[in-house]
Amino acid sequence: MSHELLRAAATGDKALLEQVLGLSCDSGGKLEAGISRRCLKGVTSEGNTALHTAAGRGYTELVRIMCVVDASLIRARNNLRNTPLISAARAGHVDVVCYLIDRALDPATAAVLEAGASGDEESVLRARNAEGATAMHEAVLEKLVSADGGLAAVVDGKGFSPLYLAAALGRTDMVALLIGGSPPDDGVKSPAYYVGPHGQTALHAAVLVSEEMTKSLWCWEPTLAKKVDNSGNTALHHAASAGKIGAVKLLLQKDSSLAYIPDVDGLFPAHTAAKMGKIDVIELLMETCPNSDELLDNRGRNVLHCAIEHRKEKVVQHMCRNPRFGRMVNARDGAGNTPLHLAVKHGCDGMALLLTQDVKVNLSVMNNDGATPLDVAINELDHGYTYPMNPEVLIAQCLVWCGAHRSPRRDEYLDKRAGAGGSERELRKYTNLTQNRAIGSVLIATVTFAAPFTVPGAAADAA
Repeated sequence: MSHELLRAAATGDKALLEQVLGLSCDSGGKLEAGISRRCLKGVTSEGNTALHTAAGRGYTELVRIMCVVDASLIRARNNLRNTPLISAARAGHVDVVCYLIDRALDPATAAVLEAGASGDEESVLRARNAEGATAMHEAVLEKLVSADGGLAAVVDGKGFSPLYLAAALGRTDMVALLIGGSPPDDGVKSPAYYVGPHGQTALHAAVLVSEEMTKSLWCWEPTLAKKVDNSGNTALHHAASAGKIGAVKLLLQKDSSLAYIPDVDGLFPAHTAAKMGKIDVIELLMETCPNSDELLDNRGRNVLHCAIEHRKEKVVQHMCRNPRFGRMVNARDGAGNTPLHLAVKHGCDGMALLLTQDVKVNLSVMNNDGATPLDVAINELDHGYTYPMNPEVLIAQCLVWCGAHRSPRRDEYLDKRAGAGGSERELRKYTNLTQNRAIGSVLIATVTFAAPFTVPGAAADAA
């Protein structure tokens, strides 16, 4: 490309451009080129034509002049496979984009573009660059969709549909344009209209940012609510995980059966909410679907099991104080572990002590290995040294203080868990615990954790 042509295109110098191209007007005002069109075919080191340069800088009049001289430039691509239309759209130059679209749709220009295109080449409006991106841009979206509604179904190289991107960005206006511009369909919409990464849909993204957008997408395509991503998560799983109570409520009002769709690990939305500590979502799911406490994942865990394994103490505290969750406290998972077993196993002293204060909790249930919570607690005391506030020590001493029992199958269990000499070593641990259960650290810990659960007047009644 000549230096003068590049300078004219880069600075918007119309007079210089006309001089370089040798342009003049006939008696009817029509531009006439006095030199060959080959001048405009030159490119920069990045592969940009003069039309790319002018379009990317928003010089509409220069773009018009160059298109009049050689309309085939509209299809030109640079080293990144960007067309002048994509360059203008990415820079947000609406006037240039509108002109290029109108020009591309003009029958005479369309014939020129078609003549120079290969058989399988995309149209100018749907052309994609090296990254798979089209000219779709929020500033020019309305013009593009009105010119070609099918653009809403063109997925970029990363698997993102325009609708998913708009939803993820929280652009309710863009979502409205895209779903309004999509062609009517008597059946289910093509996935290309709403697809996102990892098998997600636009609804997966919408529930995280806007209730209004969630409602719009539901009305546009209700089947999106039951579509799952690569991990088996529905939009309700996403909303529950993020604690988006408004979106959760909306989805459940539309279809309460969504609460009974598990992911690939068997986790239901209630499990997901428990993992993330979303108490209000758990409550809403329980109100809408009262038997949510019966739902088990692939490992046989209920919501309380899940909350404990993910150390969500506030969720456990809420469940222990709410009679609605009473059936969960002694439930056993696939390995036979109760919530107390898991709290002990994971060293969650706060949750273990919460559970021991619940009169409904059976302190001596055996799991599939024949171990009670106290057995598990003693087995965890394998440190070479201990200190009074060690969580494992506190848990074990609290269980002893509360009257928890060990399994009658101790020899078999201990030999399996501790190897040779294990029985004697474990017995010494238990003996030490029972002998020292009244030491100050135990009493302090017990009183500290028991105080919130003490019924006023209980001490006086005992006296």
